[in-house]
Amino acid sequence: MSFHVSGPYGLNRTLPVDKHTPPMFILQAGNDLVDTIQHSLRYYIALKKANVPTEYHIYDEGGHAFGCIKQQ
Repeated sequence: MSFHVSGPYGLNRTLPVDKHTPPMFILQAGNDLVDTIQHSLRYYIALKKANVPTEYHIYDEGGHAFGCIKQQ
């Protein structure tokens, strides 16, 4: 989610958040150097403002894209 935004909690216009956004589960590593906690927190706040059911979990370590498995 690291893209151009307006304001400290703005979202990219290509990523709309509204009442039709499906429920979300956000998992973030505190040591992710690609997409920081501020990016996922910004998204979480937008989801909550839109009344979208959301869970947000932060692990201290894990880096970027942990838990993703590349299929051969």
